[in-house]
Amino acid sequence: MLFRSLMDRLLGSSSETRVGTDSSHPAAASRVSWSAHPDLEVVALDILRQLLQDPNAATGVENVFPILKLIQRIPPPETRRVEVRRLVENMLSSPQWHVRDMAARTFAALIRRDEVLSSFASLLTGRVSGQNQLHGRLLALRHVLLLSMGGLTAGSSVDLHNICIQILGILDGAVETFLVLNSCPFTQMSFLDICSALLNLIFGCDVQWPDDKSGVWVLVRILDWFLQSSSGPSISSLSRNMAAFGFLAIEYLARSQQDGVEQYEKGLEAFMYRLVDHDSNPAAAATIPPI
Repeated sequence: MLFRSLMDRLLGSSSETRVGTDSSHPAAASRVSWSAHPDLEVVALDILRQLLQDPNAATGVENVFPILKLIQRIPPPETRRVEVRRLVENMLSSPQWHVRDMAARTFAALIRRDEVLSSFASLLTGRVSGQNQLHGRLLALRHVLLLSMGGLTAGSSVDLHNICIQILGILDGAVETFLVLNSCPFTQMSFLDICSALLNLIFGCDVQWPDDKSGVWVLVRILDWFLQSSSGPSISSLSRNMAAFGFLAIEYLARSQQDGVEQYEKGLEAFMYRLVDHDSNPAAAATIPPI
């Protein structure tokens, strides 16, 4: 509470400012700027580099949160943006769950709208060193969607729809590795959350539904995996995310006039009955332990 009050005092209320790197995310009209305080840049970069050298250092974790929050509220100058983003991206593999989450939000604030596709391609096709890094990358991409793409729904639905369809194509190449063959339910959950967020954005577009059925095949692959996974005896914390995605994906297939929608509807209905039998409150959020 004290830290947030101090940040609002220095930078202005978070409800009054919005962070970003292009016209969709105007820089915060705060009392502090990188150009007005050159030492701020030096201190911020030093702290980010220190935490990368020793990810488990308690003092480093404590120091990095204010810096990441500051970057979210006040983007660095363009001459430093790529360097800062690279440092923040490296923090996505932190062993600390909260550091990964904060780094993911900060990474999204450093992505311009014209960099959304390249960021998806880079983070989903680049080498992954472990589940922590994968988790951080997926969190970052979900925040990129929500922050960089959300503002497009008002007046640029066609642009938003086209970009989302292209992202579905990128996700298609990651389904096998990050979902089907992945043994970690928490990163599987994060992958499904990206798919669900993407479908919600597509449904918010006021455009004519495409005749080419773009994006259908990746959803069919995920739904096939969903039906196979959900037929087993166990119900995991991943189930609610699977169900949420299932409803959205089936709606997409129905709008695209795809054959075989009925089998997915029946499979989802059977899965929901099992979920209700297992948990009287299936809408409740699952408690997720650290990876």
